[in-house]
Amino acid sequence: MSRSSSFKILLVVALSCCCLQVANGVHPVAIFHGLGEACSDLDSFMESLTESWDTYVTCIETAPRVSSFFDDFETQSELGCKIFQDDDNLNIEDGKVNIITLSQGAILGRYVAQMCDIKPSVSVIYSFGGPQQGV
Repeated sequence: MSRSSSFKILLVVALSCCCLQVANGVHPVAIFHGLGEACSDLDSFMESLTESWDTYVTCIETAPRVSSFFDDFETQSELGCKIFQDDDNLNIEDGKVNIITLSQGAILGRYVAQMCDIKPSVSVIYSFGGPQQGV
């Protein structure tokens, strides 16, 4: 898939999320990418969200590109928890955060939301193309 096609898909995702974001309030956003991708692939998507929602948006990088196929899930999930916990813009006492997951990043995002010792509660997980079919 070309970068242009990926960006168009992500733009549709962002517009879909925008409607839900208004209903749920503006909170910082953590994004988890899919297999074979890297956070740098999502730079323009993150910029669009930051401008649209006027909030902090970051991508949690646990295993970029090829390493995402070979690094075990436990290692990636522990790193995802640590990165999330160490980010002062996400780890807000008594705050809320939204998580956007793309493809296999849905598993990691769900793990961080449910299993990690994080201070904020997760307001919403937007899951697109994950193996749990967006549930």
